[in-house]
Amino acid sequence: MATAHSQEISKIMMNTRRLLTVFAACSLMCGIASANTLEETFTGSATVSTNTDFTGLLTATQWNPAWGTLTSVEIDLTSNLSTDLQIKNSDTSNSTGTVFTELQVFVQDSGNHLNGGVFSTGAGVLAYCDPGNCVSGKYAYTLAAGASTDSGALVASSSQDYVYNLAAILAEYTGTGTFSLTDKTLTGTLLGNTGGNTTAIQNSFEATTGDVIYTYTPPPSGAPEPATLFLMGSALVGVGVLRKRFKA
Repeated sequence: MATAHSQEISKIMMNTRRLLTVFAACSLMCGIASANTLEETFTGSATVSTNTDFTGLLTATQWNPAWGTLTSVEIDLTSNLSTDLQIKNSDTSNSTGTVFTELQVFVQDSGNHLNGGVFSTGAGVLAYCDPGNCVSGKYAYTLAAGASTDSGALVASSSQDYVYNLAAILAEYTGTGTFSLTDKTLTGTLLGNTGGNTTAIQNSFEATTGDVIYTYTPPPSGAPEPATLFLMGSALVGVGVLRKRFKA
């Protein structure tokens, strides 16, 4: 009799532990779901590697007001460039010199609220040269009469991230649709040459990828979700039954 009673108590305790474990797991998942940031990856034509120079779009989902109150927007972008330099000396004398190439990327929203764009418009964001032939950041060459050289693929990337909390930007990114940023590229090559008659041809590709991170205040929380209440109630009932059994 005592053995059957003990087995019943053990079964109740096991069931209660299972309920509490499920409740703890649910609480953990609810905590993750109610985090105060939400990340949205950009899509659009600017994310596809394209011959420069070009104008493309970065598109992402707007912040839905039903999710809470938007407090700031963080834009994280990475620009990736691959370029190839072909340098030719078409003269009858030797030629020496250097080539410097750079890429400027301009990202702006429709309201022109991003001061200067996301990427700097100064001396250029990305600069490239062959690591084995760098002279002050330039690709160096020496060409005989009629000779040519090819740098091969030169690749690099640059990342920028900015946080905005201006009301105009928050309003533009809030809604139930999508928003777009304009991505423009400008590639330049500077050739410094001595002797001969040297020309440079550049073939470059660029892509901008990244995401927007929304920081927000969740909506006021009312009563717990029905599923949470059910789990809490079930666990408490199990504990109550267990206490009655012990008293018996």
